[in-house]
Amino acid sequence: MGKSGAMLRATMLLLACSTIAAEVKYALVVNEIGASGNCRGNGGSHDLVNSKRARVAKEADCRAECTRLGKACVGFTYAPASEYCAIHGPGMSGTCSVADKSSKDECGMCDLVGKPTRLTCGECSVKPSSGWAETENFCLSVSEGEWTAGTWTEGAWTPPAGEWTGDSHRTTHVHTVDGAADAYCYDKYPYDGVPQCIATAGTERDEAEQLCQMDFDSQHNTESCPVGCDFKNAVGSTPLKPRQPPTCLGVFGENRGDCSTAFNAASTAAMCSTSSCKFVPAPSKTTILGDAHAPILYLPGWEDELRSTGDLVGSTFEKGTIGECAVEGNGGKAINSKRCSGSTCIASNGMSVGMQEGCAQACLDDPSGACVGYAHSSFECILYTPHAYRYLVHQNGDIWTPEARPTEPCLSFDSPKVQ
Repeated sequence: MGKSGAMLRATMLLLACSTIAAEVKYALVVNEIGASGNCRGNGGSHDLVNSKRARVAKEADCRAECTRLGKACVGFTYAPASEYCAIHGPGMSGTCSVADKSSKDECGMCDLVGKPTRLTCGECSVKPSSGWAETENFCLSVSEGEWTAGTWTEGAWTPPAGEWTGDSHRTTHVHTVDGAADAYCYDKYPYDGVPQCIATAGTERDEAEQLCQMDFDSQHNTESCPVGCDFKNAVGSTPLKPRQPPTCLGVFGENRGDCSTAFNAASTAAMCSTSSCKFVPAPSKTTILGDAHAPILYLPGWEDELRSTGDLVGSTFEKGTIGECAVEGNGGKAINSKRCSGSTCIASNGMSVGMQEGCAQACLDDPSGACVGYAHSSFECILYTPHAYRYLVHQNGDIWTPEARPTEPCLSFDSPKVQ
């Protein structure tokens, strides 16, 4: 073989090796009972991950879009029955003209300190207890509450290009799933939600970073995981799957502390001490604050709101609590549904589904013709239907997120009914 032939062969081998090294791996994310679902962050099943979504015919095409976007995409959700594809990561839902504002609700500036979103731009004379956001809705729901609005200057929000619809949230990493049936979450970077020890060169994990992380992982053991928690060692990478970090799951102690939070806190920079490695702490656990419902509207043709009763009453919910729909008599199992944020979807009456009248109309607009009720908050609208995962695109083109559940809502002659 001549010199030029040898060089060509060497070049071809180099290209082949580069292709193999660049192959992107994904890990199927499952919960403690082995079920997958829609991707969620480290704040639990209600911690939605920033994304763009569209109908995509094949999982392979959804995966290819995540791969094409490189490190900007941290994972994807795919539901084959509905052809629902959600691409997760920072900037996926759109971008804001205001610096350091990553979600649509934050895209702007309030003249009051510590008020990051449009809904919280103001002051209530009565302060909420832990777990609740200080909003005008909250203020209206408490006696003697008086709301003083701040001045919110709206920023310019640029949505994702093409056929994609943005679903904006602050969380940008994949950590767990919501357990919804017929949905599958794939994580490209299983380590981005836990403490890391990475190579200062910043290459992909399965190459140079792996040496730092493997040594770091080896220092985690059952002693790092509180008594009563379930510890599992790291799992090495395979030709198809990325390396999985060690885990410590469950709750412990009289106060039922979170095992993973305690486990992450035990990881320190001292455990990542070589000169070629650097320590990256786990992202802060996302706090999901509730927002009180605005005064309920009693719309013609709809029953009054449902409130907790029967086996839905206990330590978590007092009798008469309102919230997402569940079925009394089977332990409060979630109901087959689909959801859309109030900043994204519009009903046929021109109203945002973030308004109660808009959410109610969206139920009547449902393409399946079988929506039997809705749950509503200032953040989003949830529609309950036996066919939620099959009819995600409404007539105006809005794409809803499926929440396929094993329990189907009942149909009766006088449906639909509110909540």
